[in-house]
Amino acid sequence: MNKNFLFTAILFLIGFSLLNKKNVIYLAIQKKYGELKAIKFKRVENAVNLLPITKKAKSFLMAQILVETGFFNSKNKVFELNNNASGILYTGSSGQISNGATKGSERPTKEGGNYAKFENLNDWAKEYYRVLNRGVMPLNAININDFAGKLKLNNYFTDSLEVYRKNLNFFYNFLIKNGY
Repeated sequence: MNKNFLFTAILFLIGFSLLNKKNVIYLAIQKKYGELKAIKFKRVENAVNLLPITKKAKSFLMAQILVETGFFNSKNKVFELNNNASGILYTGSSGQISNGATKGSERPTKEGGNYAKFENLNDWAKEYYRVLNRGVMPLNAININDFAGKLKLNNYFTDSLEVYRKNLNFFYNFLIKNGY
């Protein structure tokens, strides 16, 4: 057998194995939640992949995005209308504006204000990173429960910590269980 052929075949099999492992999460999402949600997940993940964060922090962010969007099922359509996968409030700050934010759709009456709107998900990801790199630094969390606690200390959500942590853990465990 030709050595070049054998070497090429081994590289192909290794690449195929890595590709299949990476697609496990998308197949799991597609199976449980449908093709459209798997596509939305991948679009958001592509933007998050551009951020200078650890793999662990990325899994925290993706779980948090799934909570905020109700796994891309939110009735208020923040994601679809604003390219805003994490419910960022529009403040008009210079930091937001430098990341491409404009005034987006209205938030629920009890919350007030508007969501930030972005031209694309890469701009949203830059702003999301900026928001999570403040205060008690949620991106430095040691585990998913610490991440939830740091988000709460930064007033990122209004739910009780117990409820938010439960929802965050549900999606985080789904991601980890499916090879993320």
